[in-house]
Amino acid sequence: MKYTLVLILNLAAAWMIWSGSNSVDNPFILALGGCSLLLTVVVCARMRISDSESVPLHFSWRIVPYTFYLIKEIIVSNIDVAKIVLSPKMPLQRTMIEVTADHDSDIANVVLANSITLTPGTVAVSMDGEKIKVHALSFEGAAEDLSGEMAGKIRKLEGKA
Repeated sequence: MKYTLVLILNLAAAWMIWSGSNSVDNPFILALGGCSLLLTVVVCARMRISDSESVPLHFSWRIVPYTFYLIKEIIVSNIDVAKIVLSPKMPLQRTMIEVTADHDSDIANVVLANSITLTPGTVAVSMDGEKIKVHALSFEGAAEDLSGEMAGKIRKLEGKA
């Protein structure tokens, strides 16, 4: 029940932000939003997918510092990739590496793989158990993934560190 309530609150907040209009003043738009919210919650309840993975309450407020960390990493990686691409010699050092994702939950491993992919210059190609295969444009980008810093931040996000 608590996951369903949090799902309703999150969907309502997202809808209010993304609706693009002052929907409180427009009853028709408000009714459409309410209907879509109700339909989504009913479908989730029937599929029994309102659980700790679809509504990760255990991340709670710890997601805020991780979001700022990820934004910083994306900006730094963007600058590094721009230097590589704009360099006349284009010093690409493409490589494939395997990163260990040894978190307790599958969602934490998926967050790690998605965070690696969001960071420019690296792409999580496949995930097999606790191993994530990553393609990197440079050895430096690969070394950052292998260092385990991002995995450590995700452990903090889980409340483990």
